[in-house]
Amino acid sequence: MDPISVGQAVASIVAPFLPYLVTLKKSVDKKLETVIEEQGGEFVFNQAKSVWTKVADWFSDDDEIISIGKLLAAAPEKQERQEELAQVLGERLKENPERADKLVEMMGGEKGVQSIIAGHHAKLTKVVQKAKAGAQQKIQLGDNAEITDSGQYQD
Repeated sequence: MDPISVGQAVASIVAPFLPYLVTLKKSVDKKLETVIEEQGGEFVFNQAKSVWTKVADWFSDDDEIISIGKLLAAAPEKQERQEELAQVLGERLKENPERADKLVEMMGGEKGVQSIIAGHHAKLTKVVQKAKAGAQQKIQLGDNAEITDSGQYQD
């Protein structure tokens, strides 16, 4: 898996949970239990937590990664912040390919992560994701993007 794709997978997995993993000056509106339920369960939360902990540890001296992580934690629904984290993290992982491999392993291997990202104004039709149970499946849509006739399935 190329480093930019690893960065995208990390950003999509950790984004919903970052408000609970990063120290913010404001309180979080939703209860963690609600977010865990909405995002796929305890397994997904624990995976996101371990991945972000590893990223934050590896790049603790990298002001850009930590700052973007905090910005994303403050507004995890903002696609542009996820994209920014994915890009910067991907660039750092190019310099450290063994770290990219470790993150892929932590996310269940290459077959364990499926991510479809539709940019602004994109139109997708008949998108299907099939994976083994426990795999991460995400579809992210940019502003004014549309997706029709899609499905996500796990064995």
